[in-house]
Amino acid sequence: MYMIETRQAPAELRTQTEMDGILKALISKNYVPALRSGAAAIFKSCGASINICDPECANIVYRMFGDPSTPARYGRTLEIVGDIFFYKNNMIALQPRGRTLYVLEIREHLVTSHLSDFCQAVADGAASTIDGRRLRGMSFEWIEPPPARRRIIPVGRNRALARPMSDLTTKPAELSDELVGDSNLLVNRERRDFLVRLAQLGKARATDAQADVEAGHVSPLIERGLVRKEFLVLCKRDSHTICTVETREQLAAESSRKILCSICGRPFSEETIQEIYALTGRARKMLDGSHWMTVWVTSILVESGIPLGQILWGATSGEDEIDIIVTVRNQSIFFELKDRMFGLGDAYPFTARVQRYGANAGVIISMEGVADEVGKFLSEQSRSLGRAIYAIAGEREVRTEVPAMLLERAQLSVAEGLKEVFYDMGLNPAPIFEVWSKKKQKTLR
Repeated sequence: MYMIETRQAPAELRTQTEMDGILKALISKNYVPALRSGAAAIFKSCGASINICDPECANIVYRMFGDPSTPARYGRTLEIVGDIFFYKNNMIALQPRGRTLYVLEIREHLVTSHLSDFCQAVADGAASTIDGRRLRGMSFEWIEPPPARRRIIPVGRNRALARPMSDLTTKPAELSDELVGDSNLLVNRERRDFLVRLAQLGKARATDAQADVEAGHVSPLIERGLVRKEFLVLCKRDSHTICTVETREQLAAESSRKILCSICGRPFSEETIQEIYALTGRARKMLDGSHWMTVWVTSILVESGIPLGQILWGATSGEDEIDIIVTVRNQSIFFELKDRMFGLGDAYPFTARVQRYGANAGVIISMEGVADEVGKFLSEQSRSLGRAIYAIAGEREVRTEVPAMLLERAQLSVAEGLKEVFYDMGLNPAPIFEVWSKKKQKTLR
């Protein structure tokens, strides 16, 4: 999963020479400009040489890699050319945009950020190479740019049906070690079925409750506090209920031995004692609306690099319901969760919601499988709506395909971010990022 962080400073560069001076200072700190280095390597291969910090090199980069149809090509003067850098495990872009200096860092979510250090190196480079009178009119107070406007995909003939995301009432996702631990237990179908049966009964004797399930599935539920035990005391003479206690130790206590049954005269500890199972409040909450599945999928999203603050639960608007909404940069992804087979009757309303609220992608997650006819329908919808609709079924598939899907969406977002940074120049470093990303993924395997 790739993270994108951006910073901007009101530091207007007026000439390519000023940019090249900063680049020279950056090179001294091991930040090597990749585009210029590539141009220099091409010249070297044909027996020529060029200084990568010379304006002529910037002109060559512009002419070699730029798109002739972009705005800069129609201007009277050459735009100032920035560059990209591969520093340690991160990719960093530097580019002037109007009166602003813009920096973008791309990194995997578990990798340390070097954005602040790079921004400081840029400021130091400007201070050491640009005339002092010019510097007084520049500021290198780096701030995070305002969020990009969410990209909404047009909905063609049904454009009038589109609604803003703000129409949805949502609540922030919440995770804790306890919630995640409980949800991981309930991924197992036998354990969920056991809890559902127990919920229907209210309470049940341990022998009856475990009749259709292995004891190994029940013990973890008790240990985690999803199932509580209590003990029913019955009179041995007529089997009437005497009382219930929470532990056997209460019956064995000295004070309990003095309390006798009013019918048979036995101490409570000598009466018939039956072990009873009942659900705890935590278990009921996890079963309600398959909340365990929302927690479980959310934990996978967070492990994959999505910040918890970018995950919303239980979005509703009228009859519309969306289980999870995830934001990856300026893309929104809707999740539909089903603790059963996902059928065509589920697919129709979900794809309609994806379209109605302008989501960039939809993800269906089912624990019991996706009906065959759904696959064909989703393929048709993806083509007609211009959106990716993913269908994932089964525990193993969810654990592997959800991170892969997020990586794919993040890569698309990164490519858009790079195009945005260099848009005025017509440069598109996205193919370079794609090669770099593939190499990193291959190394991880």
